[in-house]
Amino acid sequence: MSNLIKKSLIAVSIAALGVSAFAAFAPGMSATAAEAEVKTMIAQGASAEAIAAAALAAGVSPGAITTALLAAGQNAAAVVAAVVAAGQGADSVVTAVAAAAKAAGVPTSVITTAAIGAGASTTTVTAATASGGATGAGAGDGGGTSSGASSFSSAPASTSAGGGGGGGSRS
Repeated sequence: MSNLIKKSLIAVSIAALGVSAFAAFAPGMSATAAEAEVKTMIAQGASAEAIAAAALAAGVSPGAITTALLAAGQNAAAVVAAVVAAGQGADSVVTAVAAAAKAAGVPTSVITTAAIGAGASTTTVTAATASGGATGAGAGDGGGTSSGASSFSSAPASTSAGGGGGGGSRS
């Protein structure tokens, strides 16, 4: 039910902005152009939620709109929540938002709380905000999967960084 409410609020926000909001954003637009458009829309009274919804609907990447909103001086928690909500909590959106927010210096705790509050999966947020983000690097705990879980047997792990772990016979 709350997802339906979020979608309805986003639709109302977009309708309130009018068609001009969609015309201003374009896929692949430069960071400078995105930030300028964000500042223009803020000056016209648009909320972070409405701006994020319009940008994503126009094909602007979630990371780019997150960066532009943060660069325009918007509250970090509000920006993360707005873009995640506009992207309906999709894993790819959450990962891009977390990466952009981390790059802008937003604390992991702020990203986590805001993203989960906006409907993101706890698992996705945790992976995206982990040290280095969700880049597919192993955690060095005896395996080498992107989740950090061991793909080997339960034999003791190597003490060297990057894991290792056994799997061989122990006769």
